[in-house]
Amino acid sequence: MGILERGGKIRTSIISDRKKQTIQSEVKKHVEAGSALYTDALLSYEGLAGEYAHQVVDHAPFSREYPTPKKR
Repeated sequence: MGILERGGKIRTSIISDRKKQTIQSEVKKHVEAGSALYTDALLSYEGLAGEYAHQVVDHAPFSREYPTPKKR
């Protein structure tokens, strides 16, 4: 998992899974409440808007525009 502070530090860690409890625990450990938080659309981030100014970036339109090449 990676967390980037705008104009600041980058924090990375290996997490055991992508479950809501695991991901939100890492966010709460490293991101100050009230901060702007930008994530992808993974459902594990749902519920963070109560503590953060949470915005979701939808990567799906870009993945349709640039599809993954097929294996040969």
